[in-house]
Parts: sequence; C-alpha cells; structure tokens
Amino acid sequence: MFVVACSSKHNSNYTSFDSNILYRLIAFSNTDKKGSTLPIINLQIEFLTQNDSIFWDSFNNNSNAYFVDLKNTKTSSFTAYLNQLAIGDSCELHYNVHSFFRDVFKLNKTPFFSKNDSIVKIRLKALNFQAKSTTDSATKIAEIKEDEKILNFAFGGNLKKFQQACDSFGVFWLSRPKQNNNAKKPEFGNEIQISYAGYFLNGRIADFSAKNFTIIYGQTFQVIEGLNYVIKKLKIADTVKIILPSHLAFGEKGSVNLLIPPYTPLAYTITINRINKK
Repeated sequence: MFVVACSSKHNSNYTSFDSNILYRLIAFSNTDKKGSTLPIINLQIEFLTQNDSIFWDSFNNNSNAYFVDLKNTKTSSFTAYLNQLAIGDSCELHYNVHSFFRDVFKLNKTPFFSKNDSIVKIRLKALNFQAKSTTDSATKIAEIKEDEKILNFAFGGNLKKFQQACDSFGVFWLSRPKQNNNAKKPEFGNEIQISYAGYFLNGRIADFSAKNFTIIYGQTFQVIEGLNYVIKKLKIADTVKIILPSHLAFGEKGSVNLLIPPYTPLAYTITINRINKK
C-alpha cells in the first residue's frame, strides 16, 4: 500500500520534471544509485483521476506487476522520469492528462472519465530492475495462474462447477442462452446490434461496447475471438454471462491501450439486441 494521500491542489509541494510532469518524492532509497543497466523496471503503481478515483492499478489488474522498458527508443516523459529512480523510491506524479493517455496508454483521445481533468495522478514505487528474460518468466507465471484465478474468483474453488461451465472451445458459461425456439437467429451477413460489457474478475469494468454497436453477423475480427464465438450461439434478445480466458480475449500482449494486461481473463455480459432492417 502507498503511504500518502494526494494533495487536493495538484501544484502544491511538487517539483517540475518537464512540461508534462510535476512530482513529489514520498520515500527515498538508501542508495544514491539512480537508474540501472538492466532494461526493465517493475513498479507498484496506481493511476487516478484528478478527483482521486483509481481507474487502473497494478495490484488488481496485473498481480502487482507493471513493467516498463526503460531502453525504449521512443522515450516519453514517463519513461524519462522512471530512469531517475532507484529501487525503493516512492513518489507521486501529476501528469498532463492529454500527454499521459498518449504516452502511457497510446490513446489520441482522453477517455470519458478524465475528459474534464487537467491531470492524471500517478502513485508508484520502484520494486526492482529486471532483465528481459526475467520479465518473460514473470509473464509465464501469470499464464499458469490464470485458471486458478477463474476457479477461485468465479467458482469459489469448486473444481466440478469450473469443469462443467467450460465448453470445448474454452469459454466458461455463467449463464446459458434460453431455449426459445421462436426467437430468430441471425443469418450470415445480417447487420446486427449488440451490447456487451467486460469486467476484470474482481468486478471492475474493463471493456464495453458503444451504444447501438453494429457488426456483420458471421464476419471475424470485428470483436475479440471469444465474443465472436459466443455471438454465433445466440438468438435475438438472448443475454448471457461468460468468462473468457485470455487466449480468447486480449491474449499475451493485452489490449492496445494497455488497460487490460497480458494473460487476463475477463467476464462478459453480452446481448444481441436486434437485426437491422436493410
């Protein structure tokens, strides 16, 4: 856990690092050595809105691990600041909101939850420096633990329920489609409206569809693989709850915007709302 709360004024008692970042050191390392010859830094980290609402943290979203490549040739203000740290340093950053989402999450547009903010708050602690091979090993451990997360979070450790819920494709069905023979099933090539919401297993929102989100039924690459598979099982007005293991969701690399870490299973609620008339 972090040892200090945010200041209510984002420019009080902070030092300017560059045009994007103000920082405040919370705890210092016992060593004067800053940075490392090793290319990867592992952080304990929280990202917060200007009003102190956490929208991403390493504890809940990535097994308390957040890795940054310090030798990345496309250096951002964030990476440049991390290169100044020693193991054990704790600090809080106030990062220009537009630059933050561009630099850290690779987004050109500020998400709705921060659109009225001027900064993003970051609380972090430098845990260790690692070689790439060590990072790869940590990722493999996360992959091995994935089934265990699903078993414990969704099924309370009940192995029988865990096995019964999983179909041959690897989808875990928390609820099944209704056996309604009168409901219409979309045909290949139909334009259909769907709605879905995806959650981390702790219940935090991770992914959601736009209003009146439209896809062409039967075509791939419009949604993630697991959702595409499930949609083909549904009829109009069907709503189901499922869990997708990472290989059917965002896989070993996570989402492009980095909000969903690698090897992360997700729970989804999905509904087919209607077939659009041509």
